[in-house]
Amino acid sequence: MKIKCAIFHPYDPRKCQSDGIATVINNLIQFAPSNIEFCIFGISYDNDTLYKSQKLILNQKEVEFLPVLNVEDKKSYIPKMVRYLIKNIFNKKKLKIDDFDVIIFHRIEQALPFFRFNKKKICIVHTSVLESLNANRSEVKWAYLPWLYRIIEKLTIQNIDRLLTVNMKTLQYFNITYPSLKHKFYFMPQVVDMNIFSCCSNQEILSIRQELSSVYDIPLEKRIVIYVGRFDKVKRPLLLLEVFNYIKVKVPGIYFILIGNGNLLVNIHKKIDDLNLQADIKIIENLSNNEVAKFMQVAELLVLLSYFEGMPMVILEALSTGIPVVSSDVGQVSSVVTTGVNGEIVGVDDSVLDISETIINVLDNIERYKPEQCVKSVLQFQSKFDYMKLLT
Repeated sequence: MKIKCAIFHPYDPRKCQSDGIATVINNLIQFAPSNIEFCIFGISYDNDTLYKSQKLILNQKEVEFLPVLNVEDKKSYIPKMVRYLIKNIFNKKKLKIDDFDVIIFHRIEQALPFFRFNKKKICIVHTSVLESLNANRSEVKWAYLPWLYRIIEKLTIQNIDRLLTVNMKTLQYFNITYPSLKHKFYFMPQVVDMNIFSCCSNQEILSIRQELSSVYDIPLEKRIVIYVGRFDKVKRPLLLLEVFNYIKVKVPGIYFILIGNGNLLVNIHKKIDDLNLQADIKIIENLSNNEVAKFMQVAELLVLLSYFEGMPMVILEALSTGIPVVSSDVGQVSSVVTTGVNGEIVGVDDSVLDISETIINVLDNIERYKPEQCVKSVLQFQSKFDYMKLLT
């Protein structure tokens, strides 16, 4: 029996972007049973005709893509999420949503236009709700209107059939806040495409290094530490640069690669100039998963210092390629990272010195963090994923 599934999220599946939710969507489509057909209601950066369906091949599967909003690269005073929501509220008829059996949302407020949809509605929450409402550490606009978010959250949860979260603390929050609706709430482990994010032999790593050196001017002889993600307040890339500045003095031949994009890009370039890191660091924007995997495969370590996360996909992807990670203690990181085995965990409020010394210790003892242990931790984590139970 065919199941038609509509996915709502303001992203363009044709573009490379440092968006963890986009990665989750792509993986869900890839690992879906063959009887599920998908249509992505997203946005376009190419000035497409709106509400006109296109056929795409995404992760070797055919999907429909229907842009509901054209977005320019220049910054707008109205957040993209809000513009996308308004479009869906006032153009419901053009979406022909009654043709679908299931709708999946990736933010609580995106369910608002579809309260009268009488088939299955599923919301996936990708972040830590309580921490995302902390205006001191979050760029989420709801942090400035938490009372309004609570109202919308309550209405949405009463109206949807299932809420999935990638974070056990968030699951606990919903269970405590809405005890009579516990039957709707589930934990959803993340899934990695281990055909792309795979462990390589030394010979393969050398070949990939030569390729990346040729294309991106990466020094062949350097030891690489990598960051992948958005350049925004939550991810703390400026703190990362301070850490790198300390490490480069202590670890000879170290080279830092930052992959991503975001509203702090200009600040990052300024900080690199202020710290005189131009020769020790490279920034690369918006790569495909295949290219990101190659950088991970040649790196010795991935570092993530976020204020908060749900379950950062980049941690699982790095471990899948066989490299250890140093991460702040956020989200579900501690359920997959074991100290001294496949990485190290630092405190969110740890100093630059403490974080730097942890990273230096990993680099000085890199042979302790064996690739097979890194890969094994991912296999154990995602073995709990049951697609049919969660999404159908």
